[in-house]
Amino acid sequence: MTETSRRTSKQPDDIGPAGRQRRADNAARPYVSSQPDREVRELRALLQITKAASASLDLETVLEQACRHSAQGSDCSGAFILNYDRDNGTLHYISLWAPGLPRIARERILSAQLHIERDTAIAVQAVKNEEPVVVADSQNEPMLHQLWHATIGRGSLVATPLHDSDGVTGALVLFEQFPEESIPGADPPRVFTRNDVPFVTAVADQVSRAINNARRYSETERARTQRLAEIDALIETISDGIILLDTSQRVVRANRAVERMFGGDIPLRSHTTDVAATFQFATNDGQAFPADRLPGIQTLAGEPVREAELSIHRPDGNRAFLSVTASPIVDSDGRLEGALLLFRDITTQVNRERQAAAFQTISQHLASSELDIDTVVDTVVERISESIDPTFISLMLFDPDQRVLRHAAARNLPDSWGNIEPLDLEGSSLAALAARLRLTVAVPDFDELPEGMRPSLDGHDDPTGSAIIVPLIARNELLGTLGYGRPGSHTFSDSEISFLEMIAAQCALTVHNAKLYQQRSEQQAFLAEVVDRLPASLIVFERFPRKGPATDYRITMTNASASEFLIRIIGAEQDTSIGASVRRTNRGHAARELIELLDAASQDGAIRRFDELPADDGKSSRRYWSGTIVPLQSRAVTGELLLLATDVTEQVNTRRRIENLVQVAATHAAELEATVGAIADAVLVCDPDGKITLANHVALASYGVDSLAELEDIRTITERGLWRDTGAQRIPSNENPLNRALRGETLQDDYTQFDHQLGRDVYRRVSAAPVKDAEDTIIGAVALSTDITSLVELDQLKDEFFTVVTHELRTPLTTIKGYGQMLVRQIEAAGATPPRALIALREQSDRMERLINQLLDVARIDTDQLVLRPAEMDIVPLVEQIAADIGRETDLHQISVEHDEASFVGVWDRDRVTQVFTNLLTNAVNYSPDGGSVEITMRRQNHCVAISVSDQGIGIPPDQISHLFNRYSRLHTQPQHMTNGLGVGLYITKRIVDAHGGEIDVSSEPGKGTTFTVTLPFEAADNIAVEM
Repeated sequence: MTETSRRTSKQPDDIGPAGRQRRADNAARPYVSSQPDREVRELRALLQITKAASASLDLETVLEQACRHSAQGSDCSGAFILNYDRDNGTLHYISLWAPGLPRIARERILSAQLHIERDTAIAVQAVKNEEPVVVADSQNEPMLHQLWHATIGRGSLVATPLHDSDGVTGALVLFEQFPEESIPGADPPRVFTRNDVPFVTAVADQVSRAINNARRYSETERARTQRLAEIDALIETISDGIILLDTSQRVVRANRAVERMFGGDIPLRSHTTDVAATFQFATNDGQAFPADRLPGIQTLAGEPVREAELSIHRPDGNRAFLSVTASPIVDSDGRLEGALLLFRDITTQVNRERQAAAFQTISQHLASSELDIDTVVDTVVERISESIDPTFISLMLFDPDQRVLRHAAARNLPDSWGNIEPLDLEGSSLAALAARLRLTVAVPDFDELPEGMRPSLDGHDDPTGSAIIVPLIARNELLGTLGYGRPGSHTFSDSEISFLEMIAAQCALTVHNAKLYQQRSEQQAFLAEVVDRLPASLIVFERFPRKGPATDYRITMTNASASEFLIRIIGAEQDTSIGASVRRTNRGHAARELIELLDAASQDGAIRRFDELPADDGKSSRRYWSGTIVPLQSRAVTGELLLLATDVTEQVNTRRRIENLVQVAATHAAELEATVGAIADAVLVCDPDGKITLANHVALASYGVDSLAELEDIRTITERGLWRDTGAQRIPSNENPLNRALRGETLQDDYTQFDHQLGRDVYRRVSAAPVKDAEDTIIGAVALSTDITSLVELDQLKDEFFTVVTHELRTPLTTIKGYGQMLVRQIEAAGATPPRALIALREQSDRMERLINQLLDVARIDTDQLVLRPAEMDIVPLVEQIAADIGRETDLHQISVEHDEASFVGVWDRDRVTQVFTNLLTNAVNYSPDGGSVEITMRRQNHCVAISVSDQGIGIPPDQISHLFNRYSRLHTQPQHMTNGLGVGLYITKRIVDAHGGEIDVSSEPGKGTTFTVTLPFEAADNIAVEM
């Protein structure tokens, strides 16, 4: 019977001297062990480190998890990791896990620094020698760094270097802190030996990979963040508003300029339709935008939008007009990635255009209407209401005799204003105040007015309101007031105020028919003000003859915005430009092209347009203008031409910067395509919908196509490639490696595929993985396919060779063995002793038969032809019989069998189970040349029987354990340890155990012996009766 281990697994709170005291206090209690085997604990620790590394790429988290799981897996007091600075030759403590250490000691360790050339710490030795270092007891190592003795004291340590592709990067140190004095009943302290090196080395490999991955991720993330910051900074420098949409029509970026235009934040990830609903997107005439005609949605649907105009309602209540240009964003393969929306605020321009149109309409009606005061005021009120759609409008005329204001015309007044009495000019109403002061009164919110001045808006949903009241004045005579307003608070712009003032002036001049000349003068003054405030350059040219065939032009009118155009294009200062000859005064670099346009427009009377006309003054950067030259039909006799030009320098520069960014992206895409094209294996990349987006020439050739378009999607490559699994079964399209990767799998499997270039099936090893974006969303998949046909065929030829050879050897061997046995029986029947040569012939024939049978078993396993025949049996007498048979063949070994139950009955193949334990016992004897005990223990373990075979032999070197169950693997290569055999016994043993649904484990210590443990389930596995 095996003895249960007394050492318990330490939890974090049980590590260190304090934890040992608590365990000593519990020593008197009944003990029930729950500790797993050491190998299981170490494997669990490695698994935990791997999981921690895959769960997070944060370097600090990875370091802390690595220290904690390393210490717990090794069942010691703690662990720490040091970083190696190659430039300075120093080691720095970067992570420590030791719950039993005082805080001050931990802080002192983490702040320490070790010098490679001066210090003798264990970590320094591991880094310098690039190999693990073990210190069983620090008391025996006076050369240890003084920091160890000052903070931890006496203990046991093991250190191993950490590596990356460039060499040593640091060290991992595990330590056990010994108690200052022994505690009765406590577990003995943990002492590290060379046997701990494999586990610590494995942990160091995992930790190195985890740290390297975290560092690479950190560097990549910094580069990506810097690139995004550069793009963000570039976008923020653009004065126009920019919104970036993804293909799902959601906002992924909006610069501050667009938020200023909209008057509020635009939440990221908000849908285009939600943004449109929030800001009430509409056409300039107030009609709601259909969802499918929104610029972003229209562009993503394949219809780019150029300089479309729309209106929005800002949160402050004001209405803004915007010009939007929407362009698709595509990658180098033409795949749509999103849309870029470029906004320009044209509110001032639109308002002025609308106001100018309204002003023109009103003026025309007034000019054509009768000179009747009632007709005039009705015309004014009606046309204002049609043009700007105020909520209510009122025109009052001043009665100088009564010094009151009387309502002459109105639209949409509140019901409570139905019978408005005349307003005393000296009263407190807004109209009286504007008339008395002869000033425009703009009130953004009635609530801010004193009680007596506040108009009533009963009947409206919003009791608050706003209004503009303009006095009607002509010849310095008060004629009345004109006002309009709306419910709700509203801050009136200068253009709105100016517009109403213009209307009021027109109305007043019309009322004063006797003063038509003054009306015309004031009208021209107002018109000049409007022109002067236009953001575009406005210049009027007059054609006049000169000597020679060429026609000259002189400037008759400019506005304030034309100053820069005059200097750069025409070469004239604004204050001296009126009356100047264009041909004589031009010093601008683009004047020649402008004169050609003027000549063409003057000759045929057609409108001429120019785009991005470049010019500079030789001192500063170049600027660009786009505009129109219009022959004025009303001035055809004098040949006047109107030029309107807009400075588009910022738009040109923005477009060029965007074009440069697109070129850089295209260059990177070309580099990637060239790299993929140079790979010798077949490479395929698909998008989330399964469409093939990238394939190198190897992949195209294997599918027999010349272009990417012919591959189409995953279904096409599955059908063209006639994909089959290793069992020759056709795989459906949804099980293609690319489709599996799109579901989140990372895989490496073998398949067969019909290669159109070779005209036959080939074996391929396919590695596939999902492609994810920064938000861990799968945006595609990539697959790398390697042709392994030659390897598979070579392996098949080898198996066929062994099968043929072993069968051919077995036939003559059977004859030799038969005749040898017949001779022995005849000699023994005659009462004589068979000669030694005949006995040796029989023994070597038996040995040869066993070797051939092993080769046949290997061939059957490799070709899936080994059959198990399970039946119910008791394994105890079977193992005892095998032990007795082998015990009779050796005088140096004592073979014992122990079991904690009288019988273990299960469903197994008796012959194959016999083969398993015969192999294990034979190895135990062969690899114990000096004799000793061989112990067989049998115990129940859940629903299985666990059978261990332990010897006291030479053991197995740690570097050979991983190859133990490979074909033709010999445990030792030294002549003194060589034994007879082919090296396939353990290979066959493991395959038989696997076929029963069991497991086989090994633990060994060189020079002390080896233990093999076979675990077999009592119930037969589902596939136990079929071919392996």
